[in-house]
Amino acid sequence: MTGLTIGDTVPNLEVETTHGKFKLHVFFNNGWSLDHPDFKPVCTKELDKMTAYLPEFEKRGVKLLAWVQGDIPDRGRSQQSKKINRVDPNERDSSGNQLPSRAMHIAGTNNNKIKRSFLYPAKTGRNMDEVLRAQLWTPYLRYPRDGDDDDDDFQRPGSWKSMESLLRCSANYVPLSPISFLERAAKVYRDSTSLVYGSRKFTWSVTHQRCVKLASALSRSGFLGISTLAPNVPALYDLHFAVPMAGAMFCTLNTRLDSAMVSVLLSHSEAKVLLVDHGDDSSPTSIVPGSYDYESFLETGHVGFEIRRPKTQGGTNICLRKVSPKKIFENIVLHNVTHMGGAPTVLNMIVNSSVTDQKPLSRKVTIFIGGSPPPPQIFSKMEELDFSVKQLYGLTETYGPGTYCDADIIDPITMESVPADSKTMGEVMFRGNTVMSGYLKDLQATKEAFRGGWFGRGDLAVKHPDEVVEAAVVAHPDNHWGQTPCAFVKLKEGSDIDAQELIRLCQDHLPHYMAPKTAIFEELARTSTGKIQKFMSREEAKALGSFS
Repeated sequence: MTGLTIGDTVPNLEVETTHGKFKLHVFFNNGWSLDHPDFKPVCTKELDKMTAYLPEFEKRGVKLLAWVQGDIPDRGRSQQSKKINRVDPNERDSSGNQLPSRAMHIAGTNNNKIKRSFLYPAKTGRNMDEVLRAQLWTPYLRYPRDGDDDDDDFQRPGSWKSMESLLRCSANYVPLSPISFLERAAKVYRDSTSLVYGSRKFTWSVTHQRCVKLASALSRSGFLGISTLAPNVPALYDLHFAVPMAGAMFCTLNTRLDSAMVSVLLSHSEAKVLLVDHGDDSSPTSIVPGSYDYESFLETGHVGFEIRRPKTQGGTNICLRKVSPKKIFENIVLHNVTHMGGAPTVLNMIVNSSVTDQKPLSRKVTIFIGGSPPPPQIFSKMEELDFSVKQLYGLTETYGPGTYCDADIIDPITMESVPADSKTMGEVMFRGNTVMSGYLKDLQATKEAFRGGWFGRGDLAVKHPDEVVEAAVVAHPDNHWGQTPCAFVKLKEGSDIDAQELIRLCQDHLPHYMAPKTAIFEELARTSTGKIQKFMSREEAKALGSFS
């Protein structure tokens, strides 16, 4: 078939328009364009409809271009018509002349390529709701930015308007952004402590203001590629919010890298500015080029900056410039730390620290680790020091640890979830808004990583079955504690888990006072409508008597 189709570059034709003469690529101007065929009776109705939808298209940065064909026998215009797929090969008028086709293209954004194409018979009009639906999803094809192809691994809903009176709008369709968590924390936890660094403390309200001002300063200075070479200091924390607020790119450099690797990463990321920490509290963090003092540079921004739209629930974050057992214990006690994270080597430092560096903890502290799991004896010693160690799995590409809701074990051939039988091997894969957009300047690697609509890096795993079918927990009378939790559990057929194993499992995932002290395996009593009759379980627990 002659003419343009998906993936083709739109010819840079010079055209006469109601807004003057210009070339098509200039008209696109790194945005989206929806071009429409000529003014025929059917088209006129479509153009009326498109006019009604104009605000929706403009909101998405789409320009509309209506194409006047002219007569097909005119050879010059006929050739242009063929170039843009405007000639119907089958339909002709009463004189035998070919009719212009009903071709409509969506082109853009930075490579002038066709991203969507509609081609109907000459006497058939288009449904503008379908055109708008297609355009709603076309922006997702921008990534990778230098990509040429659509990738059907990315699933798009086929019918977003299949039921009458349903509407997708800003009231019920809001992008999930880590920036929104900071904004919420600044409102809900306004005066609560957000960050501690030595003797300095910030509230969530102040942190939000600092990040907005920093985003403003970065934007005004044209710094849209930012890199950092710094330990855990407040400036690094600010930048994790401010950079996305400014719509910029962020490349964090590990302070343990040698100069050659730092040079490679800076070159590849194309960062235009580098934030450098000078290594001690007396020397301020600075931004180069220009050798700006960080705090002075931040103050050049404005709190009224419009955010171009990480993650907190209102807790307090503790920054340590240098990680040492002494500092870890001091800060846990001083700030009543409940959760912390670290590499396995941090656990080694803690268990092998001197007694003078260690401090008794008032409560058990949960510590999350990634990477290779430490030896069993490390876990045991950490437990003795009142740390509860949780092993996490995640990658840089998934913004840290994965959760059950956005991770699964997938057969890489069938792309189906493997059964939970403890033996079928599959690949750990992720999907969700925490997954990266792609590998910078490496389209092929991005496509390989996103095969089948999931992100995977080749790590293999199996899924273990959940051995519990259902459970009910009731109060059991206790002479010492008053009451303790008692669990009534129905196990899956063939399960051989015992009561103590189940109790230990609960203690690993719950505060000990919430974990059951007793577990009874039996069928749960239910009403005629299927509800568990807890009052019967309570009576049974009461009949057991006190165990202390």
